[in-house]
Amino acid sequence: MAAKPQIKEKVKVARKVAKKEPAYAYFEECDIEPMKKKVHVAAVNSKVISQEDTFVDGGAPDKYYKKFDFFYKRTCFRLMAEFFKCLFQPFQKIWIEQKKKSAMAQLLHSFAVKHFETVLTKLPIHSRTEFINMLMAVVHSHRHNKEDSFLAENQVDFSLVRDTMYKYSKKAQERFFSIPVFAYLFAWFAQSSEGIKFTQAKFEQKGDEYFNRMKIEIEELKNEAIDWLRNQN
Repeated sequence: MAAKPQIKEKVKVARKVAKKEPAYAYFEECDIEPMKKKVHVAAVNSKVISQEDTFVDGGAPDKYYKKFDFFYKRTCFRLMAEFFKCLFQPFQKIWIEQKKKSAMAQLLHSFAVKHFETVLTKLPIHSRTEFINMLMAVVHSHRHNKEDSFLAENQVDFSLVRDTMYKYSKKAQERFFSIPVFAYLFAWFAQSSEGIKFTQAKFEQKGDEYFNRMKIEIEELKNEAIDWLRNQN
């Protein structure tokens, strides 16, 4: 009688759980969905300007620049950078009081843990380091031409941040949002209670028309930042 063929049991192989990419972790934290329909911003001038054009300050008063959409876009990015600079002030004060001997990377890490602990815990180690470096580019964008040792050590590309503020163009904006950390930081600023209060304090005395226009511009840029994060998942 022929022996029965042995049936090999299938060995169950544990499925690898895919690690979440950094962009997904950032996107998860941006819990406000972008508006499906973009907010319409009324034209403030009949002159058409290409979004690819680059504008540089030439000493003209704000009244002249307010004719153009780029004025409001660059103001949003300047506001974001100023907001994070102010938010970082308690840690900057420690650095100054200790005669600049404290490790700036450690201060930035403490700052990040205080405000972004949830998203940091979702990131792999190397992505946390990248997050701190990108955060430095925003917090210290005003120190871009200083000879601080911590800037030289990290080789921060300040142009990614500063071009949106001082050489605004659509391409500069896209370069900025193409970096997941930057897109996340802008969205966080735009929708956090701290960022909203900062914006109100900054612009509410400039009149309702200007203040409302800035709120619309910030909202549109926030939605664009979240779209960039969604598309990178």
